[in-house]
Amino acid sequence: MRIIKLAWVGTRTDNAEPTVAFFRDVLGLRLELDRPGFWMLKLPDGGKVEVFGPDSPSNRHFTTGPVAGFLVDDIQAATAELRAAGVEILFESGIDDSGIAWVHFRAPDGNICELRQFPPTGTGLSGESSQTVCPEPVTVSPKRSNPGCPLLSHHR
Repeated sequence: MRIIKLAWVGTRTDNAEPTVAFFRDVLGLRLELDRPGFWMLKLPDGGKVEVFGPDSPSNRHFTTGPVAGFLVDDIQAATAELRAAGVEILFESGIDDSGIAWVHFRAPDGNICELRQFPPTGTGLSGESSQTVCPEPVTVSPKRSNPGCPLLSHHR
């Protein structure tokens, strides 16, 4: 597995609005999406910070603090390596029509981490895409895709 960069951070918090204001007003991140219980901010390099409010139905398994998402070039191979190492897989998105995919797993310290894949460069859908989460409830299972999510046209 080859980690390319830290590409995404997500956090669930009871103090979502002040957290978003801090990221936007103090750290200078650009607010890209503002939905009830969910905000997505963008870094200059295309990295994303997603904030989930307490009532957001997405990523309810984010209970250990912020989740770091590491960019890989082959999510399926990377996930196979995690499994071979005995790592607990919490959620797999499957690869959507745009080539974006992610997997959540539990690190040895108990925290949740993520591996994510963006579409190949040259497709117009690379890591610069305006990905966001699907507002549907997340079911933690060994394998799950997101058919029917209205946001998948530009989602992670």
